[in-house]
Amino acid sequence: VWFHLIYTWNLAARLASAVNLRTNLFGKSIDCFYVQFANHKGDEDGDNSWPKHIYANTFDPLICPHLVLAVVVLCDSGGLGASDAERIFDVSTAGDIFTSWLVTMMNSLSDDELLRMDISRGDLGGQSGRKGSTTYLSSFESTNITALFQRAGWSIGAVSERYISWTPGGDQTVGRLACGLVPDNTNFAALPPHFVPGEEILTPAEWKSLFSGYDNYPYGFQSILPLLLASAVYHSEWLKTNLPQSCALFNTIFWIEDYPTRLRSKVKVGLFHDAESGMTATGVPHHVHVMQSILNLEVKINEMKTSIETLNNHHSVIEC
Repeated sequence: VWFHLIYTWNLAARLASAVNLRTNLFGKSIDCFYVQFANHKGDEDGDNSWPKHIYANTFDPLICPHLVLAVVVLCDSGGLGASDAERIFDVSTAGDIFTSWLVTMMNSLSDDELLRMDISRGDLGGQSGRKGSTTYLSSFESTNITALFQRAGWSIGAVSERYISWTPGGDQTVGRLACGLVPDNTNFAALPPHFVPGEEILTPAEWKSLFSGYDNYPYGFQSILPLLLASAVYHSEWLKTNLPQSCALFNTIFWIEDYPTRLRSKVKVGLFHDAESGMTATGVPHHVHVMQSILNLEVKINEMKTSIETLNNHHSVIEC
């Protein structure tokens, strides 16, 4: 349920698309990963199926797409990537489980709670994540509406499609907005929890031990595992506090052998650029860079004021 809520929203996708996600649709990008469907309801030939960039939200683990996928993969018992084109979930039951949960949750709300949220019991359904996401994303000035239409798989018109091509930059900004980062402060340029490239994090045997389906994963999915592992390590305290004790994660090798403690010092986060890892934030609008420059200037001005005050005080002491 957690996964489907987060991924229908971030992908601006139909529930059926989230349910049918396969490991061979994932790939690594600069500071995130992406999902690229082969086709969809509005593009059965796949001519206009573009990568959808999925970013980490280091400030709100509950809605972080990297973290929820990390939990799903760490809890996998070896079925992920095996046969049936690497489906992540059992397609015969996943959609029903989600819709059943949604109905139960809506029925559990009192009339007063529904009134405060300004919704009726029948307002939310399997496609609400997609509808809510596109409505939310269209409310930002930073959103390129063409990129939003392309992410949602909507036509921009026959003429426009001849002249306006998909570009990664527009979707990257939409991806940052979709994961819950807000463009009115420099946190919008957050880097995901990650390890320094080239540094040995785990031995090959340990990767296979942690991720039981490792040998079955396509290369693209294997390439995003360091990001997923780093996210789980970084948010381990949140997971311990907020997941039920019955969660399968607490019975995995990751938890039993205390990988969070072992790897925590190797996990890096930051804003804009990390010199050690070489990772640079993508999809960041120009105005966010301007905000950072202003903040840096403010720091320098304050340092200058402190220096002047120190000199003045020193001069007063000499005169006395």
